[in-house]
Amino acid sequence: MRLSCFTCYQQGYHSAHPQNVKKLDSLYDFVEVKNKECEDLIEQINQYISSINQSFSKLIMGIKNKYYFQQAQLPQLKSQQLNDLVNQMIKLPEYKSQIITIIEEEIFQIKKIFEKLYQELQLSQLKYNENYMCQKQRQRELYEKAYKLCWDEKKYVEAIQNLDQVLELDPNNVDSLWCKGTCLKNLNKYQDAIICLDKALSIDPNDVTTLTQKGQCLRNLNEYEDAIIWFDKALNIDPNHVISLSQKGQCLRLLKQYYNAITWLDYALKIDPSHVVSLNEKDKLIILKMLQNTLIYLLILVLIIHFHFHAKANVVIDFLGACLEDLQQYSEAMIYYEKSLQIKPNDKWTANRRDGCQKKLKK
Repeated sequence: MRLSCFTCYQQGYHSAHPQNVKKLDSLYDFVEVKNKECEDLIEQINQYISSINQSFSKLIMGIKNKYYFQQAQLPQLKSQQLNDLVNQMIKLPEYKSQIITIIEEEIFQIKKIFEKLYQELQLSQLKYNENYMCQKQRQRELYEKAYKLCWDEKKYVEAIQNLDQVLELDPNNVDSLWCKGTCLKNLNKYQDAIICLDKALSIDPNDVTTLTQKGQCLRNLNEYEDAIIWFDKALNIDPNHVISLSQKGQCLRLLKQYYNAITWLDYALKIDPSHVVSLNEKDKLIILKMLQNTLIYLLILVLIIHFHFHAKANVVIDFLGACLEDLQQYSEAMIYYEKSLQIKPNDKWTANRRDGCQKKLKK
């Protein structure tokens, strides 16, 4: 056995050659050195094969040049040249038999040498590489099944079950980590998703898909500014990543930075004019911009009416409150509804809208 524990060492094992005892953490360096030796050996054998192939090519080209002749060239030959050509072609069957016999014998000997080496090195008895490849194949099959369940069939729980099997075999499988994070995100388990995505990013910090998925989790947690940081990281790697551009636009809209949001959505639509999410977001922003402009004009109008036509001011104030309510600015909307009720205390419509805003603020 090449491996033994430190207790065994203390009890006298390997006492005759302590200089050869190494700590386990040196095993990685040892394997790397041996891998390099293996690569060097394979490269040297390949060079021998390449040398043999060159010799074969030289032989084949020489035979073709000497014994293969184009009929169109016959009229150009002098009588002595034509005589030599005929002599060479007559002797070809004899040479052919010699050449084939020699090559067959030598190839047979080389094959015997290769087979002997294969047996002496016991190459057929090693199983760890075979087991490793079988394990990798199993991981690929499980991941591909999970990917289909996640993206095509939307069966996120089943997908996670398959991904957990992969991660049990290989805890650092990046594809499975980000895919599991995506499934958890789609199940609204955003904090758990971020844990998976962070682990994937610790292994591959430049994966655009993983960066974007984390940004989406933060957006769904209403952490819009933090989400933009992760979308920007993805865009630093791939400036034309449409999903990150669109998601950044959404976060800017939710932060009420409407003009900035439109800029990023326009960039996304320039790359993919048919991107549905970006188109929908831009439609929302156009409406919000119109409402914002309407609010500005209404504020001016309210001031005018307040000073000159106080009796009709509640109509405009109600409309202003409704605009703010549509923008989900319920506290501000209630202020204007209250102002309107001061002018017209018995207006049921205004009172109902005010009470509706109050209920929404309590949710």
